[in-house]
Amino acid sequence: MNTEIHLEKARRIEASIAKLDEEDDLEVIAESAYGAAQHYIACICQKKIGSHMETHKGLIRFLRENGLVELSNIFKNIEELRIGRWYGKKANGETANLAKELLGRIREVAENGGKGIN
Repeated sequence: MNTEIHLEKARRIEASIAKLDEEDDLEVIAESAYGAAQHYIACICQKKIGSHMETHKGLIRFLRENGLVELSNIFKNIEELRIGRWYGKKANGETANLAKELLGRIREVAENGGKGIN
């Protein structure tokens, strides 16, 4: 998948997230933020290192191995939110806001051609 398709897919997912209720739809928000982040990260990796992964498995390690430690930490936080909300039982709007905030940070970097993060 090329970077424009990844970017468009991430934007569509993020637009869907905006329609959801932060309390009632927390699990879907966390899962969707995770999915959108993967697409934005693919764009960032393509711009910064010339390749990207098409899967989440091993993505954190891949980012770290390619010098994108800060990005890997942000993605790890989204992944932890996803796991905790999907499989856990604690939910609130504050967590949904955090998932959207982290995703927004990744989006900004993707839209700036990978600039502003390591």
